[in-house]
Amino acid sequence: MLKVRDLYPYTREIGIQFDDNDKTIGMDFSGIIVRKGAEVNLNLNNRVFGMIATNGAFKSHIILDQNDIVEAPSNFTMEQLCTLPTFIAAIYCLRDCVQLHAGQTILIHAAAGATGLAFIQYCHMIGVNIIATAGTKEKRKFLREKYQIQHVFNSRNLSFVTKI
Repeated sequence: MLKVRDLYPYTREIGIQFDDNDKTIGMDFSGIIVRKGAEVNLNLNNRVFGMIATNGAFKSHIILDQNDIVEAPSNFTMEQLCTLPTFIAAIYCLRDCVQLHAGQTILIHAAAGATGLAFIQYCHMIGVNIIATAGTKEKRKFLREKYQIQHVFNSRNLSFVTKI
């Protein structure tokens, strides 16, 4: 039974991050509302996206409060929508909290994860110099080749500290 303010979106896309554990898989999602409570302001068939920390979104349907989702703009695909929570958090953190701007240098620790990659893309967009760390040789190679980051170090020990 849905509560008055609950939504029941059909989950279309799920963002799985490397730090998701076996209890909470896929926290970022996009979907379509297929059922709703009486006081919900959104409509059936609205496209929505959001993040759910409890129990994850790795299932066909999830139940959540309307305050935990956002109605989706029509010009995004469902795949793009499920990445928005991570990118919105990254932009808020770097632009609004840190007030990062062109010419500055940032260390992005564990940069090969979803949040790290969002940080990298935002930093490239505004012209910030990036120093990155990643846990495996493959991830470090990926960051160097895909994002042209020159200074990529091992995140599994502190050897990078003296190299910065």
